[in-house]
Amino acid sequence: MTRLPNLLLAAVLSTVLVACGGGDDPNIPSTTPADVTAQVPPAAANSPDVATLYVSDLSAVPTATSDVLEPVVVPEMLASDDSAEPTVVN
Repeated sequence: MTRLPNLLLAAVLSTVLVACGGGDDPNIPSTTPADVTAQVPPAAANSPDVATLYVSDLSAVPTATSDVLEPVVVPEMLASDDSAEPTVVN
């Protein structure tokens, strides 16, 4: 008698898992990191968050690697927000 409820529970749970899908929401941006040593993201000129994230990611590149790279073309001015709280860049 205890096998039937377990089988029903397994069937319901597997149905729920299949119905949830893989999470391919087109509204969520891709998290594939860009190569920060190749170019500055164009949005860094308009978005302070993108500019800060770029500087943070670039700071994480080991010095031994970054010393031998070609210079990156940087926009004349990166975006900033004078009213925002300071952001820690590692």
